[in-house]
Amino acid sequence: MPRKSERRRGFGVLLGDIRDSLGDTQTEFAERIGVSRPVIGNVETGTPPSDVLITLLTNLASERKEEIHAEAKRYRKPRTRRAQARRPPVIKERIDALLGSNELHQARDMLRHWVGTGESNDDTIWAVETLAQIEEDLGDRQASRQMFQCAIDLYTIRDGRYGSLWERYALSCYADEGAESALKILETGIRRHPTGASLWYRKGLLHWEQEELPNAYAAFTTALTHKGGRLDILWARALVLLDWNAPAHAVRDLEDVAQGHNTPPMRVVQALSALAYTRLLARLTSTRGTTRTVEEVEGVFTQAEDELHHAEELLPDNPWPHYFRAMCHYNVYFSGMAILHVVHTGVRFGGPEPTSEVYKEMQYLRLTIYRELDRALASKNPPIDQLWMTRIKDLLIEIKIDERVCRLQGG
Repeated sequence: MPRKSERRRGFGVLLGDIRDSLGDTQTEFAERIGVSRPVIGNVETGTPPSDVLITLLTNLASERKEEIHAEAKRYRKPRTRRAQARRPPVIKERIDALLGSNELHQARDMLRHWVGTGESNDDTIWAVETLAQIEEDLGDRQASRQMFQCAIDLYTIRDGRYGSLWERYALSCYADEGAESALKILETGIRRHPTGASLWYRKGLLHWEQEELPNAYAAFTTALTHKGGRLDILWARALVLLDWNAPAHAVRDLEDVAQGHNTPPMRVVQALSALAYTRLLARLTSTRGTTRTVEEVEGVFTQAEDELHHAEELLPDNPWPHYFRAMCHYNVYFSGMAILHVVHTGVRFGGPEPTSEVYKEMQYLRLTIYRELDRALASKNPPIDQLWMTRIKDLLIEIKIDERVCRLQGG
């Protein structure tokens, strides 16, 4: 009986050599690269390799890339127009049915076999993308990223299209390895596809999360120049400008969002609520260095409250009027805590103690902020997403710490 290596034919000789170098069985090797075991067995005994298999092998053994492509070109099955035009609607229907009944493992096994044998057409790329998402849902992010990379390479081979693959690939890396790894993936994607607005937008979000405000602003602005989703980008850029202490510039972006002809009601309320807070900051900061009367400051807050009330009426049970009302009070609260710190420093040198009225005012502001943030978290139209939930909880922790400090100081 001939040895296994003697039964290898065509491209299978190289495939078997790569497998042997890793010490894998056919089953282990198939699992490693994300195809079914019969695909490996068939190719090793002479079946021409598919583009998907070639791409997966190249990503696995990049040091043998030229050899893989040379052998693939030599043994690849010639394509016919009929083969290129063929569509597998039955396979798609089966996959959709399996996904609909949450039978992810069966869907994965079917796709693994198909992607290892099919032609390199749009259906095969669809299958690789779907397989990547299934691997992600099953918790195997390494296999998911491997398939995302494969789909990206197939798009590049065919016509340079990328869709949202780089973005999804980056998000998969972000879940395991954090923002720095995801940013590297996005930057690679941008080098290959510099006009990809969604890549620039996602890059801006990651820079914003890392508090790299100049980079975030630049990325959002570039996304706009490449005709990205205008409303989402302007909203995100306005938030960056707010964090950057540039409320006057943020007002312009938020007004564009709120006044857009096709802005959905949810986004209108979000923008109007943010505008109320941003205009308040802009009015207060525009008079720095000058003394304002209590009546003038109260007038600014009354105007912001009227704008927030209007936003609340447009869409009840929306979190944003509550969140930005809390931020309006937080702005005063933060200033008050800074003043209290200065006063308590003066007390050490014989200065007067803060009055009980000051402490009562700070307590009122704290309670108002608590109440409005709790309402924002409880709102269901829409519910707060994870990013904003984290920001709100961090703010609540900060205020609770300040409350303890006030108690220790006698308030």
